[in-house]
Amino acid sequence: NPGSISRRTFLKSTGVLTGSLALTSIVVSTGCDSEKPTTKQPTSTPPPSTSPTTSKPTTKPPTTTTNNGEFVYVPPTTNPPLEDTVGCTSKVATDRLYSYEHVWVKPLQDDLAVIGLTDKMHLLLGAVERGEMTLRKKGDVLAYDGWLGNFEGQKLNVDMYSPVSGTIVQVNEDLYINSLIMQVEPYLRGWIYVIELSKPEELDNLISGIDYAIYNTNPNV
Repeated sequence: NPGSISRRTFLKSTGVLTGSLALTSIVVSTGCDSEKPTTKQPTSTPPPSTSPTTSKPTTKPPTTTTNNGEFVYVPPTTNPPLEDTVGCTSKVATDRLYSYEHVWVKPLQDDLAVIGLTDKMHLLLGAVERGEMTLRKKGDVLAYDGWLGNFEGQKLNVDMYSPVSGTIVQVNEDLYINSLIMQVEPYLRGWIYVIELSKPEELDNLISGIDYAIYNTNPNV
């Protein structure tokens, strides 16, 4: 009965919000405990590193340019600092910002930002095989809450929407060769676009990695 519980309420209870994502099919499996939500803080998982533990983590991933000066994003090879989500198997990188709809945004330089889907979102999706996603093209203009792409996983088929506006200046073409890297390395090689932000102030609407981890511990709060 549609009047008994709203679609938004049902999806929020599994950690998925509508409004900035649209579902076409779903098999609910959140990877989280079904026990009563807890208010316990997420626990830290230090990134693998050979540097002394007192060293500060790198805050900006390596970047480069082509011969004509065009920006090219090169992802890091080791994970940033990660937070465990209490009661869930998903992890959260603390060096970037998040929407409640499971999209991360990492500012780079000169109003550029790299964007991708969170570990939690990939847990909800299941594996996305090659050919089971549709991405935007380089040069496309994204509006706030504009369509990012469609991702058809083993458990979920979803249209994702952008928490920021701007122009796509780079698309991760490697995803067309091996889309599974989105699930295996969501915060490294699994990035989706580099965007030139038209309204950098929209970043203020996003939340920190710690707040996102806490939200996923208690999605109904």
